[in-house]
Formats: sequence, structure tokens, C-alpha cells
Amino acid sequence: MHHFEVAEDALLPLSWIPTRGNDIPPHAVPVHGGFYGQLYIARGFLWGEMHIGTTSHSSIEGARLSDKYGQCHAVFEYEVLTCASSLRFQLEQPPQPLMPVPEMTATTPRWPIRQEGVSAARSPSPSSKTPRKLTPFPWLSPPHDQPAPLPNETRGIKYQGEPPPYTSPSGGAWIEVPKQTQPMALSPRENVQFERLAQSEYFALIDDTASMQYSWPQTRAALAGIVDMLSSNEKWDGLNIRFLHHAQTRSCVKTREDFESIFNSVTMWRGQRAMAAKVTQVFEESLRWMHGTSAPRPVVLLIISDGLAIDTQELFNAMACICQKLDEKCIPPHMFRIHMLQMGDNRKAVQPLHDFRDRITQRDRERRILNVVSFHRGRGPLNAQNIFRLLLASTNVPPEEDPDIGERLPPQVMAAQYSALEGIRAMRIR
Repeated sequence: MHHFEVAEDALLPLSWIPTRGNDIPPHAVPVHGGFYGQLYIARGFLWGEMHIGTTSHSSIEGARLSDKYGQCHAVFEYEVLTCASSLRFQLEQPPQPLMPVPEMTATTPRWPIRQEGVSAARSPSPSSKTPRKLTPFPWLSPPHDQPAPLPNETRGIKYQGEPPPYTSPSGGAWIEVPKQTQPMALSPRENVQFERLAQSEYFALIDDTASMQYSWPQTRAALAGIVDMLSSNEKWDGLNIRFLHHAQTRSCVKTREDFESIFNSVTMWRGQRAMAAKVTQVFEESLRWMHGTSAPRPVVLLIISDGLAIDTQELFNAMACICQKLDEKCIPPHMFRIHMLQMGDNRKAVQPLHDFRDRITQRDRERRILNVVSFHRGRGPLNAQNIFRLLLASTNVPPEEDPDIGERLPPQVMAAQYSALEGIRAMRIR
């Protein structure tokens, strides 16, 4: 079993602090600035062996560790090298992340933890009686023949006791799960889009096949962040969760805790990925919000997967049938949208997804029912911020509510301008 160590012989009081995701402990030792912001020293297990790597505030999938072949791997749970004092040794303070700083939510520990051991890891005593082996964390102790198993839930750890006198009084004493909220910097038009976004009905169809096991933490973090962001608007009714191969459902989910409870209760499906029947079922269920009601609401279907389904032709026929039903009921194009979001970083699945989207677009050019967001090396894996911006951009804003559109001229003035433009075009043709 792996234990965390304190470097007694080092000139600086350094220690390895356990964390996960992009939760960087206070006073982490910085390395240098990279593409994703400030980087910090990290270490973790890869197939039973300890490897060194880096992490950052914007890396929601965890630390990036290099194996003996030079390949980079993302590890959700790892350790960060920290110093017990940032004032005494004048270490650089952690910079602000590139994205808006989320609010922090207090959580309770899930596993038994000896709080006095963790406190000693943060503030090692100069006495020689300081233990070398501190608090054991069972989820970082994998067998030597397989990688560390992922936890069912993400929980925070609170440190007990008063901080030592040589630490920063403003430094946090928490390693927490960040709570995603509405981004701080929204333009006037995006604020209008966010208001209309909260009035839409949302369905999340999550792929639960075995190939998704490596993208499961990314999917959980992204959708939990979306729930946090949209729930900041009181008009939002919540997220309707459906799984591809499980009958387990939940409607109107508005909190991270409710989302994680149903998400963590699902086991992986060992069969092949099939989508057509489930997409049709979700569409039939969502028709009652778009048709036959005095106050119709737009419906957004998020298909979360790491690639295209095996029943490609059946899925194409199902979406063509959906377009036909929408036309028969005279439902406007902006009232129903499907966003197929690729999780993970499988580049071989990118082109088939875009080819399938092009087929649907050629089938019905006016409606454009399907939007595909695949993995992009420059952007990195999808996260809550990316998905939220995507939903904002695809939200329809009527001209009378659009703040970017100025006051319209009187109809007679606009007619005179159009006639003058037509005269200029006629002169150019001659």
C-alpha cells in the first residue's frame, strides 16, 4: 500500500498531497507555464508503477503522466508536490486559471481518514518524531498488475486544526470538488441566450457501453458541471437522464448530488453500441413539450458517446423519420436539436461522426437537426465550459430580444434603401 511521505532532509518542507481532477492544493510547487496555464509537479500510478508528470487548474481529467515508452496518460487521482509555506520561502502563488473560477462547495469525506495524519502532511513539525508514513488512502493503492480503479463518487477532504503560523492566512485549507456555475463573463446577447436556454427541456442520452469506461470520469465531470451552471437559473426545470442500454431513468435532476447518485449506480454494458431505438424513444417522449400545448418549449437532446453506433443505417433512418414528423406537425427547426458529443480522445471516431452528420444534413438541409462536436487536439477533451458555450451558441434569440440588433428603421425608409441598392446593382450589370 502506498503511503504519503514528507521529505525530512529537504531544505523546504515538501510533501505529496492527494487530489483528483483539477483540484490543485494550496502552495503547490509550480514548474512552468504551458498551453493550459501554470503547471505543477504530480505523480501517480500507471499499471502499478509510480510515474511523474504535470497537472494544471484547467485539466479536469487529472494529471498527465508519461510512461516508459514516452506516451502521455491522464490519471484522475494522483498526488501533487506541495510546500508547507509560501511566505517563508516566497514560492509563487497559484495563478488564476484560464477559465472563470468556479465556486467551491463543501463536501464530506467518503473514506475513513485519520485527520491528524493529514494535518501533519500539511504542516510537518521540525521534530524528529514526525512520522514518515502518513494517512493511507485506499483508492491510490492498486494491485501491481492493473491500474488504479476509479472511485464511484468524487468527494472532498477537509483538514482539521489551526493552520501553522508560517502559512498564508488567506490560503485555503480544503481539497474540494469545484462546483461549476454560470460563467462570469457573458455578453448581453449571451445573457439573453442563457435566459432562453434555461426555459428549454434537456435530455441527456448517455452511452454506457464498455468502451466508455475510460471516458466515464470526463462524462461525469462535464454533465455535473452543466447541471451546476443551468441550475443557477431558477427557471430551469432540470436534466432528464437516459442511458443507452439501461432502463434506469431520472427526470428533472437539478443538483450535482442527484446526478452523481444515478450516474454512479449504472454498470457498463458489455454488448455492442446501438442508438436508433433509444433516440426514437426519447424523441417520442419529448413531443409533448413541443406540440399540443399552449406554451411549447424547445427540446435539446445531448447524445454522450465516444464514437458512432454500430446501427448507423438504423440511426440514419430514425433521424430521417424524426425530421418527417417535425415537418408534419409544423414544428420550427429551432424547437428540436440533437447534439452528439464525443467524449475521450479517439481520433479514429472523428471522421465517421462528421460523415454521418453530413448525411443527415443532405437529407434535410433546412432543419439541420444534428450537430456533432468531436475531439479536437487543440481544444482538448470536452468539459462543462465547452458544452455550455455550445448550448449558448445554438440557442435561438428572436430579433426583438437580440441586444446586438439596433433600432429598426421605418419600413418606408428601408424600402427606399433597398430600391437604391437595386439601382446600383443594375448599373453594375450594364
